[in-house]
Amino acid sequence: MTQTFFVLLAAALFSSPLYSQPAKVIIQGKVSSFDSSLPLEGAGVRVKGTTNGTGTQADGTFHLSVTATDSVLVIILDGYQPEEVKINHVKDLDIYLKPAGRVTQQHVTRLPVLSRWARDRWISPILLPHG
Repeated sequence: MTQTFFVLLAAALFSSPLYSQPAKVIIQGKVSSFDSSLPLEGAGVRVKGTTNGTGTQADGTFHLSVTATDSVLVIILDGYQPEEVKINHVKDLDIYLKPAGRVTQQHVTRLPVLSRWARDRWISPILLPHG
């Protein structure tokens, strides 16, 4: 009797980790522009509140492994409005990003303007000896 009890107890203890781990689900989809329906390459797709994420390929597709099918995906791309999509047990998503009304990042580069005196003083030719 006691031996049967310990066998059943051991079986219950060793099998519980198998049931307690959440199942992983592969979510796939395509991110496109709302205006032109063209695929968007390089969009960031991540599960909200985690560091689990990926980027879209050249054809706008992505594949992401998630543990909860009721998670929320956050999709971001420079020049487009961020989008949050609730998965709701859907494994194949089509996501359309709307263009941002303004430029989100702008980089201005230019060479400094030097007077002729400063240019000649700071940028001088290298003279090599003949021979």
